[in-house]
Amino acid sequence: MQNNNVPDAGSVLAWGIVALAICGCPVAGLIIAIIARNKAKAHAAYYGAPVGKAKVGTIFTRIAFPISIVMQVFWVIYIIVVVIVLANRSTIISGLSSLY
Repeated sequence: MQNNNVPDAGSVLAWGIVALAICGCPVAGLIIAIIARNKAKAHAAYYGAPVGKAKVGTIFTRIAFPISIVMQVFWVIYIIVVVIVLANRSTIISGLSSLY
């Protein structure tokens, strides 16, 4: 008897590869990493310890998830810095022109 809610090993591997490939994208990377992590957890909970494709997918997911979180923080900080610089560009330009 097969449970249709449990992903197969190929699905875990595919989601892990996609999560690793786009983990640098601000929102999409984090969402895909969460989906891949949930698929890997569901597979491991149903079948026990992952083997073969599921193990590789789980490893990819474990690599991609923390990278996605770090990149999410990076992009938030980057956007804040860009907004601050653009808001104060006249002050920055006048400060730079006084150097010459």
